[in-house]
Amino acid sequence: MHQITGSDLEQPCSQARPDRPPQSAPDRSPLPYSQTPSLGHIDSNQVVVLLLYLTASTAFLAFPALVMTRAGSAGWLSMALSAGLGYIALWGWIRWSETTASKGFVPALRETLGRFFGDFVGFLVFSYLLSSTGLLARVFSGGTIIGLLPEVPIEILQGTLIVVSAFGAWLGLEPVARTGVVLAPVVTVSLSVVLLASYRLVDFRHVFPLWGLGPLPVLKQGLRGAGIFANVSALVILKAYMRNPRLLRAAGMWGMSLGAFFMVITTLVVAAAFPYPESTRQLFPLGVLARSIMLGKFLQRLEALFSFSWFFSIAVNLAIAYVLSLIVFSQLSDSQTVRPYVFPVSSFTFGLGLLPPSLVHAVSWLDAIYSWAGNSVLWLGWALYFISRVRYGNRSGRTGTGGDTVRRREGNGPGDRANRSKGVVPGGATGGDGS
Repeated sequence: MHQITGSDLEQPCSQARPDRPPQSAPDRSPLPYSQTPSLGHIDSNQVVVLLLYLTASTAFLAFPALVMTRAGSAGWLSMALSAGLGYIALWGWIRWSETTASKGFVPALRETLGRFFGDFVGFLVFSYLLSSTGLLARVFSGGTIIGLLPEVPIEILQGTLIVVSAFGAWLGLEPVARTGVVLAPVVTVSLSVVLLASYRLVDFRHVFPLWGLGPLPVLKQGLRGAGIFANVSALVILKAYMRNPRLLRAAGMWGMSLGAFFMVITTLVVAAAFPYPESTRQLFPLGVLARSIMLGKFLQRLEALFSFSWFFSIAVNLAIAYVLSLIVFSQLSDSQTVRPYVFPVSSFTFGLGLLPPSLVHAVSWLDAIYSWAGNSVLWLGWALYFISRVRYGNRSGRTGTGGDTVRRREGNGPGDRANRSKGVVPGGATGGDGS
């Protein structure tokens, strides 16, 4: 029997066990934020559904009417142009995310822009999420009161909506995603029924002239309205919580495609159902279309059922926005938890939603946020990508066989050779979620 000597103990593991590949030293650093168990992990299908809620839920509100106010009967063309710009901007976010490995959103900003400017941009994104969330709750609550519950105080309905959404955010990302998946068929069916059952009101002669108020107003509205798709940036925030980050690109494209489809179809149906300029006066156009559906003497006021399903759609939308806001804020504060911030954040959005003196002012404020702040956030992905390319040159991001996104510099160092041969590095080295 061979006796173990001191020289044997001094040999590295790669020489003592040649049949096993060399292992890197375990990472003793604190767990990255993406591994906190309170939020859970989601798969690519759930990411698609979450993006669908974030991009298409505004179709239930007054935005089709706002688009036609500036573009006339060609509002659906402006919405299609906005969706095309949203695709281009989404690609910028995806390209930037491929250069940041599996880091969280704020750590990736700090790596690209530095600590100060990274935190500053992260705070701007956090402010955009909070402001749009509070006003979105006010706009939906106001539309519901006008269409269904005229005697209910706005504070009661808006507070109920925010409480339901904040409770979902308190439970975590995974419960919100699962709830969204369960409710997605209900919301989709209700929206489809309203769009199809309103055929009696639809007259496609209303969409002519094809260019509405003219090519230039259609183009301007398409550029301005692209900010409504700014929430596609959520894809980068959710990346660190995906079970398989390799499917990030496919999930983003599918979520954007479905959301754009519903937005364009809804705007087209509203333009065909209400002749211009009557279409510009509808603060809750889908509610009006749902009210026109009559299936017999014993099936009346079906708009209440549809509005009930849309309430849950907006609630899921707000819950996702709360989760995203809490993730960004907790990363800015370098904390490992989000639940202590749920009550302050939800209270702030409740107060913000009550600031507009009327529903018309709330719609105008939300439209301004989408037009200016939304467009800034939308195109931020390309700006970050170009800055990353300028600062780091030929740094490339790719996904390894274990699902972790790997980032490296071109070179001949040991790390480069290891990445070329194996195509993967331990999750702890890149901040992967390691589910």
